[in-house]
This record gives sequence, structure tokens and C-alpha cells, in this order.
Amino acid sequence: MIATNQISTRIELDLYIEQLQLQDITPASFKLRRGQLRSFHAWLGGREPSAQLGQLFLAELRARGYQRNTLRSYYHALRPYFTYLEIPFKVRLKRGRRLPRYHSREDITRILDVVSRRDDCWARLKERDRLIIRTLALSGLRRAELIALRCRDVKEGYLFVYSGKGDKDRVASIPRKLSLELLDYVSKNGFNPSDRLFTIGKTRLDELVKSYALRAGIDDLIPHSLRHYFATRLLEMGVNLKHVQELLGHADISTTAIYLDVLPAHLRQTVELLEEE
Repeated sequence: MIATNQISTRIELDLYIEQLQLQDITPASFKLRRGQLRSFHAWLGGREPSAQLGQLFLAELRARGYQRNTLRSYYHALRPYFTYLEIPFKVRLKRGRRLPRYHSREDITRILDVVSRRDDCWARLKERDRLIIRTLALSGLRRAELIALRCRDVKEGYLFVYSGKGDKDRVASIPRKLSLELLDYVSKNGFNPSDRLFTIGKTRLDELVKSYALRAGIDDLIPHSLRHYFATRLLEMGVNLKHVQELLGHADISTTAIYLDVLPAHLRQTVELLEEE
């Protein structure tokens, strides 16, 4: 015979899932959360839900080898359910710290060489593609910031970025040569000041950069990788971390500091002393 409290718990779960289905979430998200909640319910085995059992459930998932992102997903499914049950539930899950991939100047040169050698029916776009890659690599712009650029935002030595991340405006310094190439591109194509500099969407931009990188023999490069390249290249050249933070538009310098781990030049110089013994 099924215990009364187990029936009550199941009814509460079913009622919550009915409410969840009415919320503004995608069918895929609903299906995922429903499965996670039912897994938790099965794990309870008739016990009444509690914050302690919720924490223990997540701890067991971690012990079984679940990745941190999966644990966070379970947590975000459980927390509103506990709120529905009027049970305070808060767990601090540490975020994973993954270093950006390092790409050398030679990698970027190889990609640009692939662009310049393009001779298919879309070869007429290779000037645009070349400028897209150079701009990402030499400005540190985010993908959305590049796509939002208007022709009037290009000035000699600068790009004016409006409504960037956090809805912030900023001025991005770029090499003078690149800015002149961009201005020449605008002039040759007869663009108006209000026209978008590069008429390309996010998905197509991702495909474009990945495609050129793969043809250059690089299988781990996406548009945001070029922003990482910009940062690591500056640090490699000895630019002050604070200046790199300003160029990237980071609100917190600790976000910029991760690039010191990608390219720990100060530690490499220390290790080089071993050769002098």
C-alpha cells in the first residue's frame, strides 16, 4: 500500500507540473524540467521533500559524476518547485573556470590566407569576410557588437560601439590601417552612414568564421575566439592589464585577468631562468 504522504507528494508534484506547463517556457525546457523533477521525486522514495533532501540529491548527482552545468540545471528545476512548496532552498554551486583557447598570430594569418585564396562563386564577398575577421581580431568586439556596427560608427582609429553588453556605449580603439580599410570598403560600396557595416546575422557569422578556420586547419575557433586572440595578443606584447580591460569593455578586471592564465608570460620568463643554471 502506498503511504498517504507519498500520494500527497505526488499530487503536489503533478499540480506543480501542470502550472509549469502554463508558463512561458519552450516545450524542450518543460520536458527537461519535468524529467528532472520526476527523477527527484523517484529518488525521494516516499519521503517528504525538504531543503536538506534537495541538497543531498544534488550531492549524490555530483558523486555519480554529473557535470557542473547539469547540476545547475537540476538546481534551477528544483528551486522554483521548493518555492511552490514554500520551502526555502538555496544552494551555492561554484561555476566552472575554463580558460579560453589560445590562438597565435600565425593562426590568424593562415585564416586570412584562406580568405584571400577564395575563388568560388562567393569570392566577391572575400573582401567583406577578410574585414570581418580582421575587425574581430584587432578590435576585441563581441559578435553582437560587430553585427550592430553602422557605417557612421567607423572613424579613423576608432569604432563607436552603442548598446554593447550591459547596454553600455564605448569607443573601441583599432589600428589606423584597419580603420582606413573599413572606410575605403564603405566608400567603394556606396554605403549610407546609417547602413550596417556588415550585413550578416549571428548564425551566418558563426558559420563563416568556423568554415574559414577549418579550411586553415584550425578546428576550435569561433567569432568569440578572435576576441580572446585580441586580449592575449596585447598581453603577449606587454600591454597593461588595466588597458586591456578598457579595450575589451570589461566591467570587472578579474574577468580580464583570466587571460593572464592563458598566456602567463611572467611565469614563462621565470621558468626560462632554469636554462641559465
